[in-house]
Amino acid sequence: MTNPAPAPIPRFGRWQARQGALARLGAVGRLYANLVGYTQIGGYGRSLLFRRLLDDLSPAPRSILDAGCGTGDFALYLAERYPQATVVAADSDEAAIQTLRQTQATAEIDNLRPVVRRHEDTPPGNNNLIICIDALQYVPDKLAVLERFAAALATGGVLILRMPRPVQRRLFPAHWFVGHEIEERWRLDAAIAPYDRAELRHDLEALRLRVEKLLFTTGWWGRLAFELSYLIATRSRIAFALAVPALKFCAWLDTLGRPKRDGDGLLTLAVKTEADDSP
Repeated sequence: MTNPAPAPIPRFGRWQARQGALARLGAVGRLYANLVGYTQIGGYGRSLLFRRLLDDLSPAPRSILDAGCGTGDFALYLAERYPQATVVAADSDEAAIQTLRQTQATAEIDNLRPVVRRHEDTPPGNNNLIICIDALQYVPDKLAVLERFAAALATGGVLILRMPRPVQRRLFPAHWFVGHEIEERWRLDAAIAPYDRAELRHDLEALRLRVEKLLFTTGWWGRLAFELSYLIATRSRIAFALAVPALKFCAWLDTLGRPKRDGDGLLTLAVKTEADDSP
């Protein structure tokens, strides 16, 4: 008896046209999304690196948690890429989870389980894969959350974390991005201490998580892609729509190399090495 053929790898962000501004444009929005693909430039760059990490996972995960899923771009992708897996998509934002549930109903994806839940309330489990993409930075007690994630992983399970660094280097004048800094309020909140690279490695290893990758991300090309996308989008949506292919090309160029010291993000892959034997 032959094994079933693996599911084709889905297009990342293909359900974006069912949410937000593109959804309001109806058929025009869907046509645009089909032509240019995913339009969130920072998210596109993060997804490229994330998908490359998934390519190296073997065997395919059967139980997956997306912690801090937002409206579900990564969770939807995982559910389609691994149709035999159960994907739990958790976020504390009820509106985001409601949007994800509506998208899930449209997409008819049955193996996705959206839940309203804080990181701190992650239950113990046997997940083969936990991802947390640009969400942990909002949590004051990051070690407590990492302890929860470690307890929710099966032995041999993989944790993928991505976080922006607190100091974001700019190519253009910093005051042009004041609005973005206000949105990213964690960098302005003295109660939310950021992780540096050495501290993150130390805490993960203390939790029996073997750090296999701990990389800086978002170098010069990535900064250029993000900064231009922000500046163009805040001035003209039409100009932004026209610029998306070029901006995505810049984001792709950024993933071909790795900044050694001054990247604007940290990307981590860690593996749980043994079962938790705590009482």
